[in-house]
Amino acid sequence: MNIFDPLYGEFQLSPLSSVLATAPEVRRLSQIRLLNSMTPTLSTLGELRRYAHTLGVLHLFSQWRKTAGSSHTNKELDALEVAIILHDVATPPFGHLFEYLLKEELGWDHETAAVDTLLQQHVQEDAGHQIFAGKTPRVMKMASRLDIDIDLVLEILRKRHSLHHLIFGSIDFDNIDNVWRMAWSLGFPMQRAEASELAKALAVNKDGNLTVAQQSMPLLETWATLREKVYEVLIFDHATVASQAILTEALRAAMRTGLVTTEDWTLTDELLLERLMKSKETRKMISDDYLGVLPKPLLTLKFDWQDTPLFSLPRLAIQDAVEELLKVLAVAKWHVYVFKERGSFSKKLNLLYDSGENFEFGRLSKSLIVYIFYSGSQPKGISKELPGLIESIAKLFSTNVESLSRVYINGKNASAKSLF
Repeated sequence: MNIFDPLYGEFQLSPLSSVLATAPEVRRLSQIRLLNSMTPTLSTLGELRRYAHTLGVLHLFSQWRKTAGSSHTNKELDALEVAIILHDVATPPFGHLFEYLLKEELGWDHETAAVDTLLQQHVQEDAGHQIFAGKTPRVMKMASRLDIDIDLVLEILRKRHSLHHLIFGSIDFDNIDNVWRMAWSLGFPMQRAEASELAKALAVNKDGNLTVAQQSMPLLETWATLREKVYEVLIFDHATVASQAILTEALRAAMRTGLVTTEDWTLTDELLLERLMKSKETRKMISDDYLGVLPKPLLTLKFDWQDTPLFSLPRLAIQDAVEELLKVLAVAKWHVYVFKERGSFSKKLNLLYDSGENFEFGRLSKSLIVYIFYSGSQPKGISKELPGLIESIAKLFSTNVESLSRVYINGKNASAKSLF
């Protein structure tokens, strides 16, 4: 199967991937966005789908297999290829946004769902439950007919085989394609071929550890720089975060009433929105705010992480506490969104050079970000109240304004010091 991709150009899938990429649980990914929401400001990224990402990861694997892959058996490499095809099959609609809510609210586990889906156990009472386009999961049966070692595939997906590092590692084929694909969609200048070169620099040694070719350090630096630029946009583009805030509110309301359950992770993005449009409680959230006029940003506060109990509270508890402060401050239709950032801007990697020497790369970023939006008109006189509001939010976390590393007011970067 020939693939035409904006990032890698034309490339050919292997005969194995050409067959399995047509399975319903894989094709379902063509209806799941790579970004966790729909947003007018990141329109190209907002329309990228996880199916294209999966094909991109397969391309990086095929480049790697020709070089570093030669130290592994064909049986292992075929199992890894199948695991790559399947690594995202349990991604729910709107990706991590819905995944984290399902986990927080209903105890759902993404990794368990992935394996259960492959074994047709994702709905307890019905092993033949449809997953996409009226079809049941079938990729395992297809792979078995192609003489693939299914047990080995499952070992990789369960992270019990050393080759899992290449798709679930700190640096792997999956996040290499993610970074370059998102950077391309955001218009960042880059060398597209470097994604393949970095993938080929990875290896799993005889001890089962991930290694990186020492001469490829400049490529690792490029990956880290691109990744930081991408997440700087994703985290501080206020229209995008506003859309996530509204979708989160609607999904939480739908889960409370039973309109949405753990079984609904098999829906597509559009089918989930259709479900939310059927309820009186969530219809206006979706039609008026999410798909209509997004809430406007009032305040965004990025606190450096502190290991205190208040920072470790569940997101919903933090959100409720901030909303109580806002209710006292002014009457408005407030929307609060909380993001616990860990490794988004930068990651600390403990790796091995191909020579066997240990090395550390980067640092771990960690912060708590609170976003406050409002629908309709901005409350009168609210600007004068912002210094006091910021101090009150800081006190909630038993900290002070000095721990703020970023402040946005009305969507514009501001200095905390200038407010006091």
